[in-house]
Amino acid sequence: MQNHPIDEYTSKSKFHDIVSIDGKKYLLYTLASSKVDWSLVDIEPLDEILKPVVHSRNLFYAILLLLLLLGTLAASLLYFHIQVPIRILIRGVEHIKNKNFGYRIRKRRNNEFQQLFDSFNGMGMEIDHLLKRVYAEEIRSREAVMKQLQSQINPHFLYNCLAYMINMAKMNNNKSVIAMAHNLGDYYKYTTRNETLVTTLINEIELAVNYMNIMNHQLDKFQYTYDIPESMRAIKIPKLIFQPIIENAIVHGLEEILEDGWITIVGIEEPDGYRLIVEDNGPGLSEEKLEALKLKVAMENNESEQTGLWNVHHRFKYYFGPNAGMQLNHSALGGLKVELYWGK
Repeated sequence: MQNHPIDEYTSKSKFHDIVSIDGKKYLLYTLASSKVDWSLVDIEPLDEILKPVVHSRNLFYAILLLLLLLGTLAASLLYFHIQVPIRILIRGVEHIKNKNFGYRIRKRRNNEFQQLFDSFNGMGMEIDHLLKRVYAEEIRSREAVMKQLQSQINPHFLYNCLAYMINMAKMNNNKSVIAMAHNLGDYYKYTTRNETLVTTLINEIELAVNYMNIMNHQLDKFQYTYDIPESMRAIKIPKLIFQPIIENAIVHGLEEILEDGWITIVGIEEPDGYRLIVEDNGPGLSEEKLEALKLKVAMENNESEQTGLWNVHHRFKYYFGPNAGMQLNHSALGGLKVELYWGK
């Protein structure tokens, strides 16, 4: 009698294992009987036993994949419908923060974010409008202040010139009267133009030269030089800036010396700004008087009768901003060094 492949397991009283029969796996249980010489054998295909487990496993993977897809879809929807609009709003706020008040959100959304976008655009438009109004008011205020400061230019200068012309006429010095009249006419033709508060640097230099010629008619005791780079000549600056500085150099400096006087005007261009330096060879100031003059010039309100240098300093700051102004120091020529500075 031929043995069956499972006969080798029936001799055992109790046994279970996975066996392979004809290339197929089975789960084998054997139980020997103590009463008779028989063994109870139970054999089941392993595939049938594991079929519910495999089915559950596949179902689990399918559900996991579906959840992953749904999660990705939900994340994408949240990103495009929530995160992207929020980023657009943040970008708009950054533009407003960087003073780009003309920025507008152009994106269109078919949800509640469109209302936020419209509100943001309306806010930006209102801020832009209000700032332009404030800026226009500030400009008008500055123009009013500059006109008020400009009007403080010493009126007694005219009286002195007229007195000089009267004296020259009494002495029958008609050439001096005519020359003074021409210079004085050109001077006041320039200074009384109120249609604009600014001019070019070269025009101011020409006015300064005209003023020095007028004063030299009266004093006949000083010379002047000026050196302005071509790149600076067309720069816009407030009107009547040099005349008070030149007047201060002549009246408080050169008139007090016996020898011939000198006035130099030099323009210097730097990488981040410009400087204009006016120097004279007058007697100068002591350290104490120079410090006192600096304090007077820096004060917000002028409390002295000498308004010239204070006027220039504050008009320069009004026009060019807080980083501009005037510095006073001792000059290498012996007198006072007045330096105007402003940024590009």
